[in-house]
Amino acid sequence: MARKNNVKGQAAMEYLMMYGWAIFLIGVVVAVLVGVLAIMNSQERCLFVQKEFSCSSDVNPAAYLDGNGNVMVAMRVVNNAGKSIVLKEATCVRGDAQVGSIPDGAWVPVSSTGRDVQLNPGSSLDVSDIPCYEPGSNSKVAMSAGQNFAGNVIFKYNYVNDLQGIGARNAKASVAMQVSAGQ
Repeated sequence: MARKNNVKGQAAMEYLMMYGWAIFLIGVVVAVLVGVLAIMNSQERCLFVQKEFSCSSDVNPAAYLDGNGNVMVAMRVVNNAGKSIVLKEATCVRGDAQVGSIPDGAWVPVSSTGRDVQLNPGSSLDVSDIPCYEPGSNSKVAMSAGQNFAGNVIFKYNYVNDLQGIGARNAKASVAMQVSAGQ
């Protein structure tokens, strides 16, 4: 009788060992997939197309509502170019709009004084109160707190040593974030 129970116990242990490893590996694969999907669906994103600029890694971009329920963006811009640049104006557009389709009235100065700001190599600038517009119109983006905003923040800039009369260059950052009630 004791021998019969011993054989059953050994069979049960062999069964658990064989299928236990398979269940364990399936669990690991599922956990890795969940982690990868969570990273890919991250709500906050800020990525410049041009290598001369980047978003700060220590300060996330923020979307917030002004007093009228319109979306505004704030972010820290870093100069990665090997030379000084002059930031002039900025705007924000929902979705992916071409620079030529942005109305003139949509551009705002990058500083609260209304002046251009020189950024030396490696330095950064906090830019806030950038209003966001619907593509190709003067209509501001109206949203509610808690909704997700995705669009582009576009800056006009020049290098310090650009010749006079050269038009402003454009730098575009793709951004995505959750809208908060206020700044």
